[in-house]
Amino acid sequence: MDHAYLEEFMNVFEITDEMIAKTATAENTKNWDSYNHLELVAVLEKRFCVRFTGEEITKLKSYESGRNILKEKGVQFQA
Repeated sequence: MDHAYLEEFMNVFEITDEMIAKTATAENTKNWDSYNHLELVAVLEKRFCVRFTGEEITKLKSYESGRNILKEKGVQFQA
């Protein structure tokens, strides 16, 4: 599932470099605005068949935090 998450993340924020995507945060990503933030939530909910709570949407502030939220929801990632 790592690849699926990375692919969706890169598509929403129009990032072409995997290493940049994996270190992306709301503060250092040019295209991370409120619209794309909610777009990412919608895309991830659809792709992984999960629902984000309001608190989780607020906590989603980086590539890594999104990955952690999905893990908490039972999405399996490679070690």
